[in-house]
Amino acid sequence: MPISNLQELRAQFIELSGRKDLDEAPASPLSTVYTKKADFYINGGCKWLDDNVDIDRKIVHYSIDMSAGSYRLLVPDAKVVMQVYAQYSSDDIITLKEREYSWIRDLYQESLSQVSNAKPAYWCKGVGDLAPTQLSLQTTDYTGSFTYEFGDTLFADESTPGSVGRYRTMVLLILPPVDQTHTITVTGEFYSKFLSANADTNLWVSRYPELALKAALRELEGFYRNTEGRKDWEDFLASDKLGIEFNKADQESHNINQMEG
Repeated sequence: MPISNLQELRAQFIELSGRKDLDEAPASPLSTVYTKKADFYINGGCKWLDDNVDIDRKIVHYSIDMSAGSYRLLVPDAKVVMQVYAQYSSDDIITLKEREYSWIRDLYQESLSQVSNAKPAYWCKGVGDLAPTQLSLQTTDYTGSFTYEFGDTLFADESTPGSVGRYRTMVLLILPPVDQTHTITVTGEFYSKFLSANADTNLWVSRYPELALKAALRELEGFYRNTEGRKDWEDFLASDKLGIEFNKADQESHNINQMEG
């Protein structure tokens, strides 16, 4: 049976695992809302593939407009940021220089909100999370705890792109704050789409459904502490993984291997 979405992958997963109990169950003992327990293992398998299989399609663009005076960018599901670009209207694209967070703080010693707007030049990974005792602070009441520098802080009432939770969002600083609306483009590796609806799909399900299935079954064995079963699935995945990475290496070395005239 061909697999092109979560529903079809789930059906294969349940059949091969023999775990009919993972098909659906109440979200809570008294709930009439049913959830698919198998999806936990399927999403876990996709995340394992994200972290362990190197393919070129994992490198993508994330583009969004930043308005004048903005300096903080929230990037959903970013895994590794490779480069950040900025462009205003039809102007030339600016390649922003990556800097360490400490370097940025040394350069801009005033509150970031007080830095003069200008053409963006630098980017760094911000420090958006608050300590556990301050996680509930909101943009309207944070001054009860601190007054001057709120910098790149991600507050409890702030929405993140794509309705992604705070812990799935990477905070970047773009400095100096942009002087006019710029389109910021982040290139890098991102985690694949989280699967929830039956028709959902992502890179692994669409392009490598057999890997997504094997990785989900590996997750299942691991959670039930079947070490040998988990290793067997990893061995099965290894040959597929090697072939994919060889293909990527061949593509990258193609021009290098061409004879020069």
